[in-house]
Amino acid sequence: MQKLACFIFFVALLSKLLQKFFFHSGFINYEETNVIHEKILVISVHHYKDDWENKVRQILNTAVYKENITVCVVILCDKKSKPFSIPIDLQHKVFITYTSNKTKDFMSKSIEKVYNNEDYICIFRKSTPYTDWDVNCLEFIKEKIILTASPSLNETPTFPVIKNNRGILENGNLKKFRSMKTNITLSSCICCNFIFSSSKNVLDIDFSSSMINESIRSSKKVMTLCFPIIKGKYIPSEKFYDTKKEYHKNMSVGLSKYPPDNECIIKYGSVESANLQIEFSK
Repeated sequence: MQKLACFIFFVALLSKLLQKFFFHSGFINYEETNVIHEKILVISVHHYKDDWENKVRQILNTAVYKENITVCVVILCDKKSKPFSIPIDLQHKVFITYTSNKTKDFMSKSIEKVYNNEDYICIFRKSTPYTDWDVNCLEFIKEKIILTASPSLNETPTFPVIKNNRGILENGNLKKFRSMKTNITLSSCICCNFIFSSSKNVLDIDFSSSMINESIRSSKKVMTLCFPIIKGKYIPSEKFYDTKKEYHKNMSVGLSKYPPDNECIIKYGSVESANLQIEFSK
């Protein structure tokens, strides 16, 4: 009986390894190997004059699981703006909600308005995805993880950092990843451009607050993908000031509190370079 159980386990493991090999070799694709039933709610935020239709088509066309995705287009506008009509071919996938430019918590209210028990929520702001963005996110998502990303620079992935500017916590300049040997790594801050997580985690984010504050407050792991997943214009988080809030000094250079060697190498090219960044930030 034990031999049979071991044989079944071995066959299952071998099958999984072969599946990954053939996928990465290009012989088969995700549609042929995996079928998911989870639903994804995409929130795509735009100003009234933006070409939202083209952006939505990019989101859907670059996704593998199009049938599992519903897109809510959030239009920031004033009360006098005329409503848009949705093209016929998108009417079963897309709906639009309007909100005032001056409403600070428009994101949370918009999500609450359209949320329909989807398993995951994904947010795009001033960004569009690279191909297979949904598969890449689903591959690494876990219960206590919030995936985030800032736009790539010349198709080089970046991560948002936090610095202490005389007592004011604010976003520093984007940092480039110097290596892509691993898939995801800890990030200092949730980035407004792109967020992907379980619906429960996203619904728990206070979007009227600074993402710096939310990153510090969150009990979840904020992780950044170590390969390009979006392109667009970077949206820095609003400044957050709180003299009582404790944060670790390494946030100023985008490293976790006790960074392992591979994190230092990914973000700065070498452990020595990362240590110099830490020293200079003191």
